[in-house]
Amino acid sequence: MDAEQARELLERELPTVERLVAAVCRRHGLEGDDADTFASWVRFRLIDNDYAILRKFEGRSSLRTYLTAVVANLHRDHRIQRWGKWRPCAVARRMGGVAVLLDTYLNRDGHPLDEAIERILQRPGVEEDARDLRAMASRLPRRPRRRFVDVESGDVTELILT
Repeated sequence: MDAEQARELLERELPTVERLVAAVCRRHGLEGDDADTFASWVRFRLIDNDYAILRKFEGRSSLRTYLTAVVANLHRDHRIQRWGKWRPCAVARRMGGVAVLLDTYLNRDGHPLDEAIERILQRPGVEEDARDLRAMASRLPRRPRRRFVDVESGDVTELILT
């Protein structure tokens, strides 16, 4: 498929793309400006590089199925681009799955230690007790949480200088 055919395909299927984008936004809680930004980014990516994403369609599935996968993958890429990709620390990976889960609750999600421990103890198959989890937590490095600032509402000079 050449770029002109891909452009025609996109024009014809744009309502389908918009419905798929709306479904992804609902599923992931994107509303207002965030949803609009994501929708614009999807449209941009579909036309980027002479409609490269659409030109890759080989007809091995229905076009709707292909577009569903494309929009879902674009959401993942958009989220990673905006927020980064969180990975557990090496210490937690060396200590095992429960430590990775503890690191996730503490450092990625920002839960207090007691709440993180309670969540882990409620999971089936966890053999550690609260004392073991506290010992694990003491060995995990603390990572600073991201601070989000509305740059339109005030002076961000102090954030830039810190």
